[in-house]
Amino acid sequence: MGTALFNTVATAATAATAAYPRDRGTDVTSATVHGCGVGLLVATGIMLLAALVATVLLRPRGTHGA
Repeated sequence: MGTALFNTVATAATAATAAYPRDRGTDVTSATVHGCGVGLLVATGIMLLAALVATVLLRPRGTHGA
């Protein structure tokens, strides 16, 4: 599911950038690079959020015994 999500985000960003090449002065290659960059940023954000949740939920409890 993760790969499909990131592929969808990257494809949507690529399509949005490529849809207006005259307005933005971009070509297909630049749109593809932009889409992959957006996908990477989304993946990074999700991974940081997952690390934060894991850190909060998986705190070690107090030591038992001596």
